[in-house]
Amino acid sequence: MLDKFIRPCALLVCTSVCASGAWAQADRIAIMPMEAVNIESQVRNNVVNLNKYSVEPAQQTRDAVIAAKDLGIDCQGADPKCLAGLGRLSGLSRIIVAEYDDKTTKLTLTSISVAGASVEQSVTRDLGPVNDQAGNIRVTVLELLDPAALNGRAFIGTGNIAAEVFVDGTKVGTAPLDEPLSLSPGPHQLRIVADGYDPFESEINVGIGQDVQVQANLTKPTAGGEAGGISVHPVLLIGSVIGGLMLTAGVVLAVGGVGVALANEAQLWDSDCYTDFGAIISGDPRCQAGTATPETQRVATTSWIVGASGAGVALTGVAVAAAGITVGTLLDDE
Repeated sequence: MLDKFIRPCALLVCTSVCASGAWAQADRIAIMPMEAVNIESQVRNNVVNLNKYSVEPAQQTRDAVIAAKDLGIDCQGADPKCLAGLGRLSGLSRIIVAEYDDKTTKLTLTSISVAGASVEQSVTRDLGPVNDQAGNIRVTVLELLDPAALNGRAFIGTGNIAAEVFVDGTKVGTAPLDEPLSLSPGPHQLRIVADGYDPFESEINVGIGQDVQVQANLTKPTAGGEAGGISVHPVLLIGSVIGGLMLTAGVVLAVGGVGVALANEAQLWDSDCYTDFGAIISGDPRCQAGTATPETQRVATTSWIVGASGAGVALTGVAVAAAGITVGTLLDDE
């Protein structure tokens, strides 16, 4: 009985101390054994290739797991407390649990912090067909342990115009930029703002490790300003307003004057002349006789003058408006 206890303990201690030559190094990682040995091997190789961690050899990790089971420590799945206990016994800083579902071809990598006894991060990716699995395993490992390595680069050009650059609402620098922007894979909202120019906005999609070129063609705003405003020169506006007022006043005077004149002229005619236009045209004496008084005649004459003046004012208003529009348009085009 004593032998069954001593041997696992000796193996566990030797695994953690003798083989590693160090205790609880900050960058020591163990990858838990999995049934899909090929997947496990590729995960391990990709972690090693990061050159950032000391990765426990596969056999050494398996021996430690077996020894722990003999001691009654049997961690199931990604149980952070159990794995953290195993990691402390082995002097590890982090344990990675790899789980692969061969039916869905999905790989899940979970990083367990030994010191915190908690899940640091977990990522899942569909590895897809066999020919694509190696590349997707690499991407999964990078996403878990070195996500910045997946970033693409965005080269932003503004034609040497000094401008503030915003990505997803956050200012990231001032163009011209000394170096390209490092952006995570996926869509990003780009906005470039420069004094005296309309803002430039665009959505850029960055692939894994992809370089994206963006040339911001900054343009000066029109006289009407931003937001699609209509450009109106002051001369055009003033000419149109004055001409419109004159036209309105002229029409009112013309219509009113002619109306009053006709009403007073009617009193100069005999009642028969209202329906006998031939008599009016031929100068029938009856159409010269009526009930009009000298005052009626003066009112009629004055009204005719007012109506004619109103017509003149209206025509002048049209001319002023036309001139304002023409001159304003020409000035706007300069």
